[in-house]
Amino acid sequence: MIPVKLTLEGLFSYQKRQEIDFRPLVEARLFGIFGPVGSGKSSITEAMLYAIFGSIERLNSHEARSYNMMNLRSNRLWIDFIFNAGTPPQQYRITVESRRKTKNYHETESFDRKAYQNLNNTWIPIALETINEVIGLSYDNFRRTIIIPQGKFQEFLQLGGTERIKMLKEIFQLEQFDLYNKAKNLFDKNHEILIKVNTRLEGYNNNTPEALNSLQDELNTITTALSQERQKYSELLETERQQAILYSKNQEWQGLKLQFEQLNQEAEPMERNRSFIKNYQSADSAFRSPLALLDESSNRVNSLEKRCKELLHEIEIVQPQKNDIQNLLSQLKQESETIPLRENFVEKIKELLNYRKIQRQNAAINSQIKTLEDKIIENDEILSKKKEAKASIIKEYDGYETQLRDPEEIKQINLWFKDYEKFLDTKQQTERRKQSALKDIETIKHDVFQNPHLIFCKELLSKKSISEVLEEVQKRHEISKNQLDEIRMQIQSLKVTTKLADFAKELREGMPCPLCGSTSHPHLFSAPEVEAKLKELESKEIQLKAQQQAIINAINELNQYSGKLKIKTEELEKTKQELEYLSRQIDAHLGTFHFEGLEVANQQSYQDFTEKIESLQKRMRTLNSNRNALEKEIQTLEEKHRQHSDEINHLQQQINFLSGQAKILQQKYGGMEWEENSNCSDNELQIIVDNTNKEIERAKQDLKQVEEQAEKIQRRWDEMNAEIKSKSIDLDEAKGKLNLQKRQIEEKLNTSTFVSLEEVREILSKQSQFEQIKLQLEEWENKLNPIKSRLKELEQDADVLNFDLISYEDIKKEVKNREREVNTLSGKELLIQNQLEEMRLKLEDKNRLMVESGRLKARELRLNDLKNIFKAHGFVNYVSTIYLKNLVKAANRRFLELTCHQLQLQLNENNEFVVCDMMNDGHLRHIKSLSGGQTFLAAFSMALALADIINGKKPGIGNFFFIDEGFGSLDKNSLRLVFEALSSLQKDNRIVGVISHVEDLQQEIPVSLSVRLDPEKGSQITPSWLST
Repeated sequence: MIPVKLTLEGLFSYQKRQEIDFRPLVEARLFGIFGPVGSGKSSITEAMLYAIFGSIERLNSHEARSYNMMNLRSNRLWIDFIFNAGTPPQQYRITVESRRKTKNYHETESFDRKAYQNLNNTWIPIALETINEVIGLSYDNFRRTIIIPQGKFQEFLQLGGTERIKMLKEIFQLEQFDLYNKAKNLFDKNHEILIKVNTRLEGYNNNTPEALNSLQDELNTITTALSQERQKYSELLETERQQAILYSKNQEWQGLKLQFEQLNQEAEPMERNRSFIKNYQSADSAFRSPLALLDESSNRVNSLEKRCKELLHEIEIVQPQKNDIQNLLSQLKQESETIPLRENFVEKIKELLNYRKIQRQNAAINSQIKTLEDKIIENDEILSKKKEAKASIIKEYDGYETQLRDPEEIKQINLWFKDYEKFLDTKQQTERRKQSALKDIETIKHDVFQNPHLIFCKELLSKKSISEVLEEVQKRHEISKNQLDEIRMQIQSLKVTTKLADFAKELREGMPCPLCGSTSHPHLFSAPEVEAKLKELESKEIQLKAQQQAIINAINELNQYSGKLKIKTEELEKTKQELEYLSRQIDAHLGTFHFEGLEVANQQSYQDFTEKIESLQKRMRTLNSNRNALEKEIQTLEEKHRQHSDEINHLQQQINFLSGQAKILQQKYGGMEWEENSNCSDNELQIIVDNTNKEIERAKQDLKQVEEQAEKIQRRWDEMNAEIKSKSIDLDEAKGKLNLQKRQIEEKLNTSTFVSLEEVREILSKQSQFEQIKLQLEEWENKLNPIKSRLKELEQDADVLNFDLISYEDIKKEVKNREREVNTLSGKELLIQNQLEEMRLKLEDKNRLMVESGRLKARELRLNDLKNIFKAHGFVNYVSTIYLKNLVKAANRRFLELTCHQLQLQLNENNEFVVCDMMNDGHLRHIKSLSGGQTFLAAFSMALALADIINGKKPGIGNFFFIDEGFGSLDKNSLRLVFEALSSLQKDNRIVGVISHVEDLQQEIPVSLSVRLDPEKGSQITPSWLST
């Protein structure tokens, strides 16, 4: 992250807008920001931190941050930060804005943070999360390594081992080495798959190569039998097919024979139909078309004659209408010639009304001007009084401001007492935890004596600790277990003896012994005393089992109590150590109290001090609020004065314009019409205008309507004359065509078989009957002819005529029997084939699963080893320790030089910093044993080393390092060494910014910014290259 430009307004002591161009500072590589305490130097870094992360160290979100960060004399807070970051470098911009609410001085709007990226010289809005990704560090780690705020320079050294490791993990993304969950997931998944594979293997126990061969033999036997049956079935099926064909033809022959006999009975009526069809077709071909044309021509002649009569009647009606409308049109045209004169009269009367309206407007505007002039006089008197009141408030505010302590000192006092209260609260909480742990320990001891499972241990518990009693009981458990095992062996031996006695009771002379086979039994075995002994041992076994269970219950209970007691004892010891540590911290904190006028650790003194400060600040806020209110009122009054003046000027311009307009109207339109109507009111003149306009409009509308009617009648007259001429010509032509068609039909009739034209029309009228008779004849012939042909073909085959139906039915039954046999064998074959294929696939899957099971078992062993390596963040902590050692090694290169090779930083076994004292034989001592200056040098070396490593790991941040530290704890020699270290960074192409009030350091850094606090303008920034 390389800063480019920072703009501040209304932030803390920055009342007026201040801009910092970082480009000259970055080019110099080493620059400083100098100024006295409380001038506003640290606000520069806080502005950058808040812009990037939305957080600062001195105020959190619960402390009315938006109000307290805003300058008390400002109504707006504005931060505009432009910087380069990322790989490759990109330019980004963040703005922060808040405003004071107008109705309540003590309330402000929430901060509005926005982010942008420069793309093609255009600021494109982006999400704020994008900035965090580009920076790559959290707020806490950014302020520990890149921009280190005031008072936080030594924080990295003071972090505990766990927190420091956590910080390194985040900075260097060491979470990538935390592979335990991944290894565990892989192990669990592998184990789950292995269980599934083994489970599947158990299901394949019956699938063996021998079972596969047995199924194959059974399939071969069935396949052979099926082949023989299919051959017999095929031959029989062919015989059935041939018989089926003969059966079908025989049935067809019998049916056709019956149909032929039925159709032959209709032969005579069909011949009469054939004769009718012949006559109809002859008349249709010769006369239908000529007769249709003759009828069409006759209808046309009648239609034309009718239309001509209608047109002559309409012409007689329209002629008088045409004459009347022409006379009316001539009369209206003469009246319309007077319209222009009447329109000119109306125009002049309208302008007379406009002239009168302008005169009234001028009078009203003069009245407004007089009212505004009176308001200006009254406003100026109030403005003078408000300015006097503002001067009085400023004088009183300056008097209170001199009574206030330095803001930085107030801040340090508040921080000291807050830290002191935190120490006391923490000590009280720790003391309560200690008492709680003691109480829990007593409760545990009491519960042990009251536990029913530990009754037999009460005497031991009263003399020994729980862990010692647990060890003693475990020994008893081992003794009891051995005794129980010995009794069980004796019982087993006695049971064997009893069994032999039972065998002996069953033996008879001559019967073979089941153990040795002998048929002679002179001395039979008996054991009457064994059964009594067996019962005694079994009773003792039951007692030992009960005793052992009681011991086991006691061990379980003691283990639980022992674990609880261990936790509480450790907690007690921890609280004691914390109390000792807090006592040392409180003593050290009391030693830092150096504030005059206040008693150390006296809360009442601090409360009186804060009440006085709050009272002064409250009165100053009230005065400031009153001053702001007066300034707004003064601004409002001045604005009103300006507005009234502008309104007067504007109204005067209106008067001049209206007067000019009135003069033009009088010159252009004034005359006889104005003089004749000068005594009329505006309403009377408007009535004259309206009436005249209505008369003009009415005359225009009447003329237009009559012209349209005349045009319409003339158009109808012309259309009728043209149509009657056209229709007369068409009528003559139609009559000639009709006579010609009549002669042609008479000639055809003379040459035909028909006697008259009426006979022809009659037969042609029977078209529907003709279609029906023709269709019946065609259907009859279409049925008869194919039947005759097919009968002739079938009667030529003797097998068809002599077909044996009984023999055919026997063959069909035989076919069905053979088909059932073939289907049965086919089903068996398919079933065994499926079983064979399924077993073959299962054997292949079984072999594959056996190989997979072996591979998964080997992988499980390897994954278990990895899981143990990564367990409890062990590998991450190992890598973190390596990074920390490298960091110490890099820091020592500067620390040794800065301390003249007298001191060296090292890590102890808890990853905590210790100091190797070279002047005392290299003995180690705690880091807190260093002096203030030495601690600063150690923190300075560590911060530079950490920044070096981060710049290598996170190129998006850039070679930038900012230190906000006073350097007041260093002597001149140490200060010289620090400056030489800073100069060496400059040579290493690093950009280092230093914030300090030390004048010696300011003299050594030529490129810098000077910050001073102006009582009226707030903090002012002056670059060194502009101050000369």
